[in-house]
Amino acid sequence: MIGKIFVAAFRMLFRDRLSLFWTLLFPVMFIVIFGLFNLGGGPGSARLAVIDQADNDLSQRLVDGLRGIEYFNFADLASEDAAREAIQAGDLAAAVVVPASFGVGDPASSGGRPSPTELTVYYDRSSPTQYQIVQSVLNQIVGEINLSAMGVPQLLTLNEEAVQSRQFSFIDFLLPGIMGMGLMFNGLVGIAVDITRYREQRILKRIRATPLPPRTFVLGQVLAYLVVVVLQATLIILVAKLLFGANVYGSLVLLYALALLGTLIFLNIGFAIAGASRTPNGASGLANVIAFPMMFLSGTFFPTASLPPTIGAVVQYLPLTPVMDAMRAVSLNAEPLAALGSQLLLIGAWIVVSFALAASTFRFRET
Repeated sequence: MIGKIFVAAFRMLFRDRLSLFWTLLFPVMFIVIFGLFNLGGGPGSARLAVIDQADNDLSQRLVDGLRGIEYFNFADLASEDAAREAIQAGDLAAAVVVPASFGVGDPASSGGRPSPTELTVYYDRSSPTQYQIVQSVLNQIVGEINLSAMGVPQLLTLNEEAVQSRQFSFIDFLLPGIMGMGLMFNGLVGIAVDITRYREQRILKRIRATPLPPRTFVLGQVLAYLVVVVLQATLIILVAKLLFGANVYGSLVLLYALALLGTLIFLNIGFAIAGASRTPNGASGLANVIAFPMMFLSGTFFPTASLPPTIGAVVQYLPLTPVMDAMRAVSLNAEPLAALGSQLLLIGAWIVVSFALAASTFRFRET
């Protein structure tokens, strides 16, 4: 019997085009829009020019050190005047001028050590953040050259072993956020509007007059929505992966399991909204009032750490936040189930609280 209810509920979901849009196309639309913005992004960079007037071994060491920094894109310019004009035109972040005296020995010093030399750096005053990076790199390289020229012995050496770190793009961060947003709207808006519509059309009253237990009908509805969430999550992952190269570093099984647990929270809240609303429009309005603040405050598009500390501490306890945090921990950091203790505790608490709220608000027999 429950299988037939599930199939019927599933078919009804896909017959409603508006419901289909909110369930599947709405979250996919977000991943496409933000993915398009991400295409032109990539890591930040600064355009840099080096005017090497010395052209000796020491100046080449300085140039090679700068060229080894991936943050810089190098421009080939022949003179200081050309560099200044490029900065004024906004085509260059900074220019380093290495004078001809750089690295030339001082006859008055013992051993013919290079005489002190001043590097000239031109930079764009309107981009202080970029210049801070340029300045930091220059200070490090110049410091190493100074120590080497002074003959300071090396007390420590490095045994360098490269470890490839995960390079997260914005679309990687956004992917679990859109999944969380999708399951929230699916549960809140979807079930609240559908159940309220069934009440308005007296479908629930007719079901109550049949031998079908109300809990079987409700369970069939819940199972249909859980299957839709799996389809929704799969569609979001495929679009993000195929169109924008998004990565999921952790277990897909665990990611789907978290999506289903989160859906249970919002289905319960959706039933509570249906119990408090008498019309589909009223249910839709109340559901959106609850969903839209969470969409922006729970870290869908940006980390919650960017919020003011007081607000950030409060939003950690919103029902969507632990779901989002757990999904990101799995998707970005490949965290196992055992590492999600605090998030799972909050998710479990919200399942219990939301179920109690739905049970106290929604009454099948009152319809």
